[in-house]
Amino acid sequence: MTQYHNWANGPHIAQKSNEARKYMEIRNHK
Repeated sequence: MTQYHNWANGPHIAQKSNEARKYMEIRNHK
């Protein structure tokens, strides 16, 4: 169950972290 849970959330977490990184880059440039 844990492996399936990680597999299901893996892409979602990666997308969230990528969005957060872009958000921080935009804030730092201003």
